[in-house]
Amino acid sequence: MFLAINCLFQAESLAQEAKSIQKQKATNTDTLKVKKKSEWKPVLYGLRVGVDLVYPVRRIINNDLEQYEITADLDLGKLLIVADYGLADYNLDHLSGSEMNVSGSYFRVGGDVNFNIKEPRNFVMFVGLRYARAYYDSKFTYNFEDEFFGQIDQTDQDEGVNSRWFELNAGIKVGVLKNVFLGFTGRLAFLNRVNNASTNDAYRVPGYGINDGASWGFNYYVYYRIPFKRLQSNN
Repeated sequence: MFLAINCLFQAESLAQEAKSIQKQKATNTDTLKVKKKSEWKPVLYGLRVGVDLVYPVRRIINNDLEQYEITADLDLGKLLIVADYGLADYNLDHLSGSEMNVSGSYFRVGGDVNFNIKEPRNFVMFVGLRYARAYYDSKFTYNFEDEFFGQIDQTDQDEGVNSRWFELNAGIKVGVLKNVFLGFTGRLAFLNRVNNASTNDAYRVPGYGINDGASWGFNYYVYYRIPFKRLQSNN
């Protein structure tokens, strides 16, 4: 009788110990899950500020296209928050003798995903999406022959025109010196919508490019990276 009672107590003790081990394993598993989730939390590593070099160099060759652009991105690890701002002044001559002037500004905002895992702080390989808007004035000057008055010069002018579109972007940013980066961005702009314009839509929209369906673009930037002090050990 005593032996049976003793065996019963031992069995109950083993069962409680097994439950305690299972509970501890569950707690450890939950802790590991929390740690894994915390590894994906965005961290603000730094800010890159850059200027585009394509149009300033292009202006040396063709002074009819004047455009300046600055860009900035917040480095959140795998995610980059990007913003661009630019000014443009185009003087476009046509073979028919007509001329169009377009001047205004534009901006883009969006995000990029950095696919470089091994060295994300010094080499960025990204794909991203942008939303963009442009605000500009356009003036179209042309001449035509009238049956009674002969040759007539005509000017059509639009003020306060705005345009919006989306872009798919891809490119790289490479650290070449301490906190200095070089990089290029390829752009596919699409779904351009122009508002407050007459029948003479601008041939080239600031920031978008040639206004005839989807438009390809290319930028080559030089950046300076501003690391945040409390994270310098991770850079």
